[in-house]
Amino acid sequence: MSILTVTLHPAWDETVFLSPASRVGDPLTGAWISSAGGKGVNVARALQALSCRAEAMVLCGGRNGPRFLAAARDEGLCVWPVPSGVPVRVHTTVVEREKERRILGVSRPVARATGGHVLWAARERISRVRALLLSGSLPPGLPVDIYAAMITMARTRGVPAFLDASGEALRRGIRARPFGVKINRAEAEGLLGVCISGPSAWPGALRALLRSGVQIAAVTLGAEGMIAAGPFGAVHVRGLPLEGFSVGCGDAALAGLVDGLLRGVGEREAFIWSAACGQANLRARCPGRIALKDVRRARRSIEVKGIPV
Repeated sequence: MSILTVTLHPAWDETVFLSPASRVGDPLTGAWISSAGGKGVNVARALQALSCRAEAMVLCGGRNGPRFLAAARDEGLCVWPVPSGVPVRVHTTVVEREKERRILGVSRPVARATGGHVLWAARERISRVRALLLSGSLPPGLPVDIYAAMITMARTRGVPAFLDASGEALRRGIRARPFGVKINRAEAEGLLGVCISGPSAWPGALRALLRSGVQIAAVTLGAEGMIAAGPFGAVHVRGLPLEGFSVGCGDAALAGLVDGLLRGVGEREAFIWSAACGQANLRARCPGRIALKDVRRARRSIEVKGIPV
């Protein structure tokens, strides 16, 4: 059985890796990489790299919708499109001397009926998969409780759901009690209304997430690594400080977390594997396109410390 990722706000990613000019005034050169994107697509790409069977349900349309789907399928992703009637937004990232500048595209609103189409498509797929992964923001026009509705569908069918969202979609999704949540520091602070600025704040944040009803809670902290908790305890995991391509690191971390849990390696090892996948993404040139050898190399460098919760 497959793992189903859901991307309701996809993007066409244009990434430019600039090479430094040898002299002042020389023209800039570099590599230009185009790819189908959006958080759930990035997760599916990382799962594929980990030898997991993954399907990506994607809401897309417009003139560039066919190009998006063709690009995703050309790299071997199994994509289930849901027509949106609006073009896929375009993101541009410029990477120069390990620094990133990102310009995010703006989406047009989808029709009111689109939410119903999404739920119908999800209902058809959820009962046939091992896990449901809901990732990313929502386009204008979709109801903010759509993730919550899909989590409820999954729970009634005995399928574990994992949520990576922000704002009101995250708040309502958490109330539906997904099996797991993987969010970044800013998203956790917005949800909990507290500052998670240092180790003294970590136990309280993890306790609050677990009290919301999730079984697994993980918060990525950028260069500080990740904090995570489950029924058997909480840890802080961190790899060696590295520079690289940060777009998609959280998506790769979610893929690693779910892969580890479904393989039954135990919570602690799943948290370590998740952090290793996130760190491996720093070496990628496309969000989520991690290499298994980089994950294994990163795994050997991960430091683990317990957190009292």
